[in-house]
Amino acid sequence: MTCEGDLALRSAFRNSCIPIYQQIARQVGAEAYRAAVRTLRYGNRHVSTAPVDAFWLQGAFAISAREQVDFLERLRRGDLPVSRHAMSEVRSMMVVDDNAGFTLRAKTGYVFSTTPARGWWVGWVQRPGSVSTFALNLDITTSAHAAARVEIGTRILTALNAFQ
Repeated sequence: MTCEGDLALRSAFRNSCIPIYQQIARQVGAEAYRAAVRTLRYGNRHVSTAPVDAFWLQGAFAISAREQVDFLERLRRGDLPVSRHAMSEVRSMMVVDDNAGFTLRAKTGYVFSTTPARGWWVGWVQRPGSVSTFALNLDITTSAHAAARVEIGTRILTALNAFQ
């Protein structure tokens, strides 16, 4: 999948199409992004040290695994200060596996402007009566590390019986 041309937000999200995110960020504008990140209590909220279309790729913005889990829990519960429709759409875009026993919602990410680069796989596994929210952050020093994020996370979740 290419990230060129017009894409639906669902495709851009699924394929981490940074140019699409950057276009949206420029349209939203720096002040609105600062306000939204503050209102959402997302990460350390330091978005003003980098261009609006790159604050999540460079600059002082950061989010810990605990902060990611907290944010995902609020999204899962529908407890973010955005419309119910918007949260429902994001939850829908995050579905990567939905079978009779569980639903896995997740998102990978990668920041390559740091040393070492940082990759992650975050989300939650939902089963009847059980939810396992997770955030796996890895230092990426080889391309194999980036490729292994989902496999490593899946093995950990399997060992913790999150899928059963």
